[in-house]
Amino acid sequence: MIPADRLTVRSQEALADAVERARRAGHPQVHDTHLLQALLAQADSIVTPILAKLGVALSALQEALAESEALAEALQEVIDIPSNAETNS
Repeated sequence: MIPADRLTVRSQEALADAVERARRAGHPQVHDTHLLQALLAQADSIVTPILAKLGVALSALQEALAESEALAEALQEVIDIPSNAETNS
């Protein structure tokens, strides 16, 4: 794993945002979707122009990420997985 002090400031911000997104969702781990959402949310991110140049439909990607998050939350409720907040109490 790359030490945090070797990451750019923007990368550190994205990683911190991804961790916060995972925490808010009650996930004990940060997943690639959390990081991708954080990168897409950054103002003046280099990620969005690169994805657009590659032909990625950004709105469709963001919609798919939102659906993925909603599905994960629904599955958590159905199988009654305790959220991170519940396990740390």
